[in-house]
Amino acid sequence: MNEPRADQTESPKPTPRTVPIARIVAAVAALVALVASGMLIAPYLVGAGFCAPGAGCDVVARSSYGHLFGVPVAFLGAFAFTAGLAIVVSPGPLPKRLAPWVGASAIVGALRFLFLQKFVIGAWCVFCVAVDSASIVFGAALLFEWYSLRAHTAPRHALSPTPLAIAAVLAISLPVIAATRRPQEPPVRTLEASVGRDQDGRLILREFIDLECPYCRATQRVLHAKLAARPDIVVQRHHVPLASHRYAKDAAIAACCAAEQGAEERFVEAVVEVDVEPAAPFCRAVVDKLGLDLAKYDACVASDRPSQRIAVDRALLDKTGFVGLPTIDLEGERWLGMLNDAQADAFLARHR
Repeated sequence: MNEPRADQTESPKPTPRTVPIARIVAAVAALVALVASGMLIAPYLVGAGFCAPGAGCDVVARSSYGHLFGVPVAFLGAFAFTAGLAIVVSPGPLPKRLAPWVGASAIVGALRFLFLQKFVIGAWCVFCVAVDSASIVFGAALLFEWYSLRAHTAPRHALSPTPLAIAAVLAISLPVIAATRRPQEPPVRTLEASVGRDQDGRLILREFIDLECPYCRATQRVLHAKLAARPDIVVQRHHVPLASHRYAKDAAIAACCAAEQGAEERFVEAVVEVDVEPAAPFCRAVVDKLGLDLAKYDACVASDRPSQRIAVDRALLDKTGFVGLPTIDLEGERWLGMLNDAQADAFLARHR
């Protein structure tokens, strides 16, 4: 039996056929993430986008997790996937060594942001979910490449860089261009029918609210302060708890039951003034603190009366055109999205 000579070296093992496929999958996933990133950065570049005021994407973008070091995370994501695409297509030992670390980071980052949307922010951004899903596929493909090549010494060959570079530019720019041509929902629009006045001649401000929605809560605080100086305006509140908010229905039911004891306004103000999730035990504690009859409150919660009111409130919003929350109607105007101090002053000043 012939033994190999000492000066013989082992020839490079051929690259498995699945490795180029994995890199192509990673490249496609990066391009999908760049398209979704383009949709997210459009509002910052051209002032128009694909997300309605108060909707999930708007809530996520305006949250404290929507920026990192003062930079919108949409821009950081676009940069990261551009760099990731460069690592995917590049030959040589360095990109090959970096690939598994980049892949693992992409998966961890995506899972973290999905967790934040579900359990912390309490809202889903469909474009963020697209980016996160593509990021997981991207990372898995790079980890698969690393695993498949761990026992191979064959060099990493380049993918076609020019077509992918062109595709990356188009992936970012086309959504931004499309956003400029997309009709945008203005913050204020004309209602088909005026809300009008009550029997005492006061203007009716019709408010659709979700007591877990951070922008509904902020708007409620602003309105409470402004309306203190407007006794000619009365609030007509409608509760529309969104399914994406875990405790919104608990809070809406509690508000309806507080209303039966004439304390809805006080209850709502007590809930929105503190940064606490409005779960059922918290709501009951607020009711107790307000000095309401807990036995009557508990009986109301156990009944179907709050659910019936909530269904009527949601049907009214659907009938008049649901876009997002908060939604505020005053005479013949509808405001969509959060109101800050200056916007509230201008909006209310138009109605006397």
